[in-house]
Amino acid sequence: MKNFLRALKFAWPYRFRLLLSIGCAAVVALLWGANLTAIYPVLKILGPEQRNLQQWINEEIQQKEADIARLQATLDAREEQRQQAETWPPGKGRDRHLANLTRLMAKDESSLSYARSQLYWYQKARLYVFRFLPEDRFETLAWLIALVLVAVVIKGFFDFWQESLVGSVVNLALFDLRNRFYRTVIHYDLRQFTEDGSHQLMARFTSDMDSLSSGIKTIFGRVVTEPLKALSCVAFACMISWRLTLLFLILVPIALLIMNKVGLLM
Repeated sequence: MKNFLRALKFAWPYRFRLLLSIGCAAVVALLWGANLTAIYPVLKILGPEQRNLQQWINEEIQQKEADIARLQATLDAREEQRQQAETWPPGKGRDRHLANLTRLMAKDESSLSYARSQLYWYQKARLYVFRFLPEDRFETLAWLIALVLVAVVIKGFFDFWQESLVGSVVNLALFDLRNRFYRTVIHYDLRQFTEDGSHQLMARFTSDMDSLSSGIKTIFGRVVTEPLKALSCVAFACMISWRLTLLFLILVPIALLIMNKVGLLM
């Protein structure tokens, strides 16, 4: 591991290419999550309600506005209860009641802030939906499929450049490493060649370098790209429903652990 980390230092002179590859990987991850999120409006169009996206988003905005009004009314009522409770004589009952009201108000304020955030994003989405998408459901579906295809092409373009940049960094770093190795080897005493044999040196130049190349390419390629894809999918899923996403992230690892334990017992 120590020698492998030392070999990674040969990629440092090409850090600009690595930064470009990370940027390309970020674009790939963003489009990856966006392509998966496109399933959500498609399901809304093909759902049993027979609604287009314009009708659906208007209903969602009306629902969020009603939720905000309800939460605001509940918060105002709790504020009045808190002000009344402050006029009570000091005691444990008063302190307990104020603490409970404060907890409930904090919960209501969190729900109100989340509802306002969702309303903002729905209102932003409505601008683009009414401006660019047709009212016919099947025409909208065709536009969404076309957008997904365009996103796939763009994702493939950036994915290609990310792989190319990582490959160029790996090849250049190994070229420098081989040159360094060669300049070191030619200064060896002839006795070392006769004792170790030239086949060991050839193995170092070929098979060991190939293994090192695969490791560096994995570090700068998959180890960077795959976590970004996972974060992008989680971020887009949280935009749709953060509660359901959190429940999924908690329950799925537990379920996999239980299935693994059951599989070992059987």
